[in-house]
Formats: sequence, C-alpha cells, structure tokens
Amino acid sequence: MSVTALFDIARSAIMTTRTGLEVTANNIANVNTPDYSRQDAILQISSPLMTHVGELGRGVDVADIKRRYDKFIETQLTYEKSNMGRSAMLDDTYSKLEDALNEQTGVGLGTVITDLFNAWQEIATNPGASAQRNLLLTKATELIDKAKEIEKRLTDLAASVDKEIPSVVDNINKLADTIATLNLKIAESEAGSTHEANNLRDLRTGALKELAELVKFDSFEDEFGRVNVIVGQRNLVSGNIVHPMQGTKTTEGKFKLSVGGIDVTDKVTNGRLGALLELKNSDQSGIPFAISNMRRIVGSITNEVNIIQSTGFGLNSTQSDFTLTNNTPASTTTGAISSMSITNFANFVPGDYQIKFSASGTYDVYRNGQLSSSGNTYSGSTINVNGMDINFSTAPAANDTFYVSAKGQDLFNSYSPTVVNFNSTTVTDVSATIFDRGSLTYKEYEIRFTGANTYDLYDIKDKTTVSGTLTAANTLTVDGIQVAFSATPQSGDVFKLSPIELAIKNSGVAITDIEKVAAASGSPGLPGDNRNALVAVQLAEFKHASTSSLKNSTFSDFYSAFVVTAGGFSRAAKDNNTFEANMFNELTQRRDSVSAVSLDEEAMNIIRFQKGFEAAARLVSVTDEMLKVLVNL
Repeated sequence: MSVTALFDIARSAIMTTRTGLEVTANNIANVNTPDYSRQDAILQISSPLMTHVGELGRGVDVADIKRRYDKFIETQLTYEKSNMGRSAMLDDTYSKLEDALNEQTGVGLGTVITDLFNAWQEIATNPGASAQRNLLLTKATELIDKAKEIEKRLTDLAASVDKEIPSVVDNINKLADTIATLNLKIAESEAGSTHEANNLRDLRTGALKELAELVKFDSFEDEFGRVNVIVGQRNLVSGNIVHPMQGTKTTEGKFKLSVGGIDVTDKVTNGRLGALLELKNSDQSGIPFAISNMRRIVGSITNEVNIIQSTGFGLNSTQSDFTLTNNTPASTTTGAISSMSITNFANFVPGDYQIKFSASGTYDVYRNGQLSSSGNTYSGSTINVNGMDINFSTAPAANDTFYVSAKGQDLFNSYSPTVVNFNSTTVTDVSATIFDRGSLTYKEYEIRFTGANTYDLYDIKDKTTVSGTLTAANTLTVDGIQVAFSATPQSGDVFKLSPIELAIKNSGVAITDIEKVAAASGSPGLPGDNRNALVAVQLAEFKHASTSSLKNSTFSDFYSAFVVTAGGFSRAAKDNNTFEANMFNELTQRRDSVSAVSLDEEAMNIIRFQKGFEAAARLVSVTDEMLKVLVNL
C-alpha cells in the first residue's frame, strides 16, 4: 500500500463525515416539520485491499441515508386520523344541535309546550274570562315562534353540512392528485436504485394522513414504490392515475358519492366525510332525525289541538261558524254523498265523523275516532247524525266508510301533506290531502312502485315496508291521507310522502278573536261551559297509543325523550372525540420516539462528525508531510 493510499482513506473519511454533518444539519432544520422522519447516515467499511499480510482497510463509505420509520405505528396513526376526523365532526355538529334545542337554559320548546296546556287549564278554570283567552293565544304564538326558531337553526345547520360535503370531496381529490404526483416522482427517483426517496416518502405520508382525516381508505404499495389508495372498495389512486370522487345531491335531498362512476355512499363510514354523510343522510340520527322529530311533535300538537278546538263552541258561536265537508277518498266506496247540511243547530255536535256501513242498511257512527252510535238503520237516501242531514246520491254498500268533517275554526293553521316526485316521467302531477285528521301518524314514507298499480310503502324512519295496490282512480290511502296521481305510475317510480314537511314552516295561530276560542262543548257556548277546554287539558296528559310515531307517550314525554336522545348523541360524540384525541396523542408520542428529531442527539452527532472530520483533515496533513520527506530523499 502506497503512501498516496492514505490520501484515499482520508478523503473517504472527510466525505463521509461531511455527509453525516449534512444529514444531521437537515434533521435539525426539520425539527418542527410535520411528518418528517429523522434520517441517519448508515456507514460501511470500504472494500479492503488484499495483501500478502492480510486485508488492508480502504476507508469508509456511506451505504445509505435511511429514515427512521415504523410502518406499523404510521398505519395506526393513519387509521386514528380517520377516527379523529369523524369524531371531531360529530362532536362539533351535535354540540350545535344541542344548542339549537336550547333546553339546558330552560327556555326551549318543552317549556312552551307546558305553558300552552297550562293556558288551556286557565280557560277551563274561568272559560268566560278575556285574560285567560288572550293568554292562550299568546302561548300558542310562542309555541309557533319557538318551533320556527329551532327549525331555522336546524335547517341552517343542515345547510352548512350541504356546503361542507362538496368542499371535503374537493379536498379529497386534491390530496389524491398530490399522492399520485408523489407516486410518480418516487417511482422515477427510486428506479434502478436500492435507496429510498426519503423526503418524497415523508411528503406522501403526510398527504395520506391528511386524506385519512377526511375519509377512511385502504392502501398498499406496489413493486415500484407507488401507493394505491382504495375508498369504498374503489381505487381512488392507482399509481399515478386518479379516479376522482364525485358528490351529488339527489332529488331526495341526500348526498351520493361515487368513485370512478361507481356508488360508494354506503361504504364511506369514517373520516370527516363519513360523519358528514351520517349527519346529512341518516334518518335515525343526525340532522334529519332532529328536524323530523321537531316537525312530528309540533305537527301532532297543532293537529290534535285543532281537532278539539274546531269541534267545540266559542262564546257566541252561530251555525255559520261551522263548515261541513265530505272528505271521503275517491274510489273507496260504492255509495256517494250528494249533499250535507245542519238541520238542527240546537242538537248539532261538530267533529270529524266516520260513517261505517257494516251492511247496505246498517251503519255505525264514529266521532273524533270514538264510537258515537252503532247499529243505525239506513233507509231512503238521507241519514241524520247529531243535527246534520247527509244525503246520498248512490246508496251505500257493505264495508263503505264515509268521512265527514263538521268543524269550526282551527286554533292553528291547518297544514297539508307534501308529495315529492323523485324520478317519474309518467306522472306530471301528484297531490296529497288529509281525509281523516285523527288517523295521522306523522310518519314519512317513500312510495316505491313495483308495477303499474302496485307499490311498496317504505317507512323512512322505522325502515319497514308494506305493499299496496292503487285504486282505479290512481289513488292510495295511508294514515288518513289520500295520494292522487295524474297518471298511472310505472315500475321504478318513487315518491316521498310527508305529512310534516310544512308542519312548522306553514304553521301559525289562525284565531285573532278571543271569543272564537272553543272552551264549550255545546251550543250556544255559555260562559260557564268549560267541557271542551277540559278535553284540551286532558290531551296534554293523554298517552297517544294510537299515534305510533309518539311511542305511546304524552307530548311532553315524547319531546323530552327526543331531547335526551339528541343530548346522548352529543355526549357520545364528545366522549368519542376525547378518547380518539388521547389515542392519537399516545400514538404520536410512540411515533416521535422512533421518528422525531432529538436536538440533544443531533448535537452529539455534530460533535462526533466534527471530530471525525478534524481527524481526517489531520491525516491529510500528516500524509502530505510524509510525502514531502520521501520526495526529498
């Protein structure tokens, strides 16, 4: 080995220690860079020279610059990011929902409901007093105002979710583009090499974590170092190719997601996007659940109070205050009513009537859902019911049921059910009318046609289905509502029927004259008659077994249960968010123990490489002096 070989050894030492110092400097510079993994210069012995006395070392080389990276921990962190994205979104939204209900302050809808029926109690105590009647109208107005305020807050919250979903989808696509670009750069950088593109891989890891916070995904790395990202069992990123996610709002008001044109909505359940879809689309939780229950409780109160109010008498009621209406659904009876009139106002009893014929000559009478008389005989073309004459143009037949409304003024605005045509091109018009207020369940349905005149009635909230057949007049009846189609629907046509869509939006107090408040149950409504007001008071304590949507509860109990459920969602979301945050922090600490930059360690490395560099430089100096001696011999 010649003296000049010492120069080679010294050079390798200088180059190696310089590289070590550069790696150390880069670590220090990135001490606060998110997702940066600490890098180490891996040193190895240079290939030795074989001599007659054995191997002689040729110095040192840098074998690799390796990043400290634990794939298992990083995978856990990515998964936890999805959990955090979901829990944080749910916590934030449910907290706002709970604030919208405003029950914690004692000024929510529950208090107003109680005040309304307390006002009826005041009228029952003193039915002729103006102050009590004014109080009732005031409390009725408060109920409507509070309901509209809460609905506005909830619909605003729903609108914010509507805006957030497209924004999240856009960010997902941008991150997918970033990952695909980094995949290409990594593949090009690592092609034909055994070394990894450390900085590019750290950038991609950071992008994957950002993506995980937005949506849960599966991933794998191919033989070229490219990561393929799978969302909802569809490839979002394939190497350097992106299949963009698309989010569209359907006619049902829900959001639909697709990747590469394939629907993945039901498969996206985690991350921020999964939470947003639940909040927007779920009828068992989320914002639709809250809005639906709000409309149910307000709709049931206003409707059932109206039934009582409109079938009683005010202080000075006259015959002209009452209207008789034939509400019998089309094509449901053989017989037909031609006319109706009040013939004996002294014996007149207003109400919602059902006249059920058990045979062509025998009928029973029901008033407001309760049996009024039975076994009545039909002869001729007219029957008399509680001071009313009902005339038939066509004789009734067995099993015919006629619906007759004899009512005065409602306390609240009457609301109408709505029908939305989701996809039918055959039906140009569809309408819904209430023929029996007492049969309303305040449930919402999808009418899914399986044939030209057959359909499945899908309960949106309870997820149950019953089948039915259209009448010859293209109508169907459900829960006291008749739905009429302008033409025969075709298989695959879908419509949404809701008796509560406008229950709050179109609500209002219909009475302005306090004398119209119907405290009395008999004409002429003497000041001391409080029997109808007592019925209203009892309504507040009545468990609505017939109204299945109220779960055999009083109005207050049903609303309280709804508030407790909403509060439970909020509490669970908050607890989950705290748990996931703690779990993420713990995993981050574990990751930092492996990958994070330690300034103390880097300071030691600076000293170590500095001393090595100084020693190598000294070796060059000594070798130079030796060479000079040899030359001068």
